Amino acid sequence: MTNSNFIGPVFSAEHIKKYFGPTHANDDVSITINPGEIRGLIGENGSGKSTLISIIASIFLPDAGSMSLNGVPYTPRTPLDAGKHKIGTVVQELGLVDGLPAGVNVFLGRTKQFTKFGIMDMKRLYREASALFEKWGFSGFPVSKMTGSLTIEEKKSSN
Repeated sequence: MTNSNFIGPVFSAEHIKKYFGPTHANDDVSITINPGEIRGLIGENGSGKSTLISIIASIFLPDAGSMSLNGVPYTPRTPLDAGKHKIGTVVQELGLVDGLPAGVNVFLGRTKQFTKFGIMDMKRLYREASALFEKWGFSGFPVSKMTGSLTIEEKKSSN
């Protein structure tokens, strides 16, 4: 849900807290992003940057605090829910499942769209994965190849 009449921050997080046992990864963190702004999170290793991004993308749920997107409360419960709000992350780590083909890794968490009566239409999945790779500038990418057998460069392009 968006509020097209809203004039204000595109995104805000206020008083975000996230604890992992005794570790306070985020302790009262706030950020506001206005239209047209680009922000960078800079800090030492272990300062909570990745934790904050993971909360915004709903990889982790905050222990306290609130977020809003275009003036509307933003409370995603899963990364897929965050994706529906066009929120996602591009991570430095590869995060691929080696035991699956590259094309399936592209659609992890969204393979249901290729399933009918419990059977996955792999030809359609590979066709759509190939179209994405083509769009991203990787024409001819081996989408049916097992991810574990890809080179490091191929893995980076399929992530």
